[in-house]
Amino acid sequence: SYIATPIPGTTGASSFTISPDGGWIAFIMNGRLSKVPIGGGSPLLLASDNVASAYGVAWLDDGTIIYPLRGAAGLMRVPAAGGTPSLLLRTDSLITLLPNALPGGHGVLFESCDAGCTTPDLWAINLSGGPARRLVPDASSAVFVAPFDVKRLELTGPATALDEQLTASGLTQQFNVSATGTLVMLTGGAAVAGRTFEMVWVDRGGRETPVDTSWTFQLTAIANNHGWALSPDGSRLAIGLATASGDDIWVKPLPAGAPYRVTFDPLPEDRPRWTPDNQYVTFVGIRRPGGIYRRRADGSGSDSLLMAGTMDEGVISPDGRWLVLRQGSVGSVSGGRNITGVRLGTDTVPIPVLSTEFDEEAIALSPDGRWIAYQSDETGRTEVFVRPFPNTDAGKRQVSSGGGVAPLWSRNGTELFYLSRTNDMMAARVKAGETIDVGTPVALFRVRDALLGAEATYYTPWDVARDGRFIMARLVAGTNGDAGAIIVVENWLSELQRKLKR
Repeated sequence: SYIATPIPGTTGASSFTISPDGGWIAFIMNGRLSKVPIGGGSPLLLASDNVASAYGVAWLDDGTIIYPLRGAAGLMRVPAAGGTPSLLLRTDSLITLLPNALPGGHGVLFESCDAGCTTPDLWAINLSGGPARRLVPDASSAVFVAPFDVKRLELTGPATALDEQLTASGLTQQFNVSATGTLVMLTGGAAVAGRTFEMVWVDRGGRETPVDTSWTFQLTAIANNHGWALSPDGSRLAIGLATASGDDIWVKPLPAGAPYRVTFDPLPEDRPRWTPDNQYVTFVGIRRPGGIYRRRADGSGSDSLLMAGTMDEGVISPDGRWLVLRQGSVGSVSGGRNITGVRLGTDTVPIPVLSTEFDEEAIALSPDGRWIAYQSDETGRTEVFVRPFPNTDAGKRQVSSGGGVAPLWSRNGTELFYLSRTNDMMAARVKAGETIDVGTPVALFRVRDALLGAEATYYTPWDVARDGRFIMARLVAGTNGDAGAIIVVENWLSELQRKLKR
């Protein structure tokens, strides 16, 4: 039968693998590694600390399970029969993911890359000891084959490119080959790159008005890290754009005027924010060193590094004292997204602001800087919450019900907006003082698919003006994500042998 049957206790699993004997499934869910009989039964917990919820898991022939550290900062191993997890590899400066077992328990293949994972490299490590070694640089987007010595963990000949073209992604496994020689791979599928947008004002009734009919653009391509932000005085828009020069930060004068480029590094920048004084734009720089950078909004001067590290977003508090960050993830759900902060001029490393076993993301500071709205999957479904800032342990209010993402404060701090699970723009009245009172959210308008081409899963890409209108990107050419295709090729190893003999 080809009817799928859910395995109890695995709802929400984000990585899984099958044991070598085919009797068990190891899976990661909500930052916990467990195993369950493939025919069903009670899951058995194997590890619950420092487990990344995505990025793969491998079950080796010797009874060892390998999984990425939380935040993809290395690899851990644990006996499949149960026991104490131990560190196999630590890579604080690199993202480490997609472990794959080598035959005979000799070691593990895995991918590793800088922040953004634009060019992941293929690595190998021996479980018996010794340093990891890089086998193939830039191992993405296509299928290659090369002779390999499994005991020495090294290539013994040149790699040969095959015809198979994969979906471009360094963050998920795009193909696999069974022991019997069957190939399964994911091909096609469109990201945001290549799609054309225009910016529109959207009022509280959902009516759309172009910002500038002469301006169309393409959003940043790297990892769908889209975002734009209105300056505090509303006179300019900072936005991440993709051009022939790559992903850079641009500024668009409002209501009219030509956009101009602000950043010029050859590596990508994205998710701009403004400093409270209107003078600077901050952004995520995917470079060495990576981190949150600042540049004058008129494009003059040079980039200055505010905080180094792998950052997913960053915003300076309204009083200018804090740099609030989100760290701990690249790609789909990792279970390690946390909100941290740096007191500018005081801290040299980020300190926890909201750090739990769940994902906290989409930083939204209130205009007075006393409250932080964010989204979390702590209920099993992503919802919007609000807490005091910076003392986040002093209280918590859930704002959304039934699912909510992309929190955003009104400019006067009296409303909190978010996107519902059914793509309605919701608004909740807020009365804030020493405590906060959040009213029942009401739907303002249904957000059309054409306005959802920007990634809003982990971050709020749009903004709202003082007059209450939202500024959103409307798709004018291309599609909102063409579906890829799963291809199954039987007897692929036999076909491969014939290709290599030509």
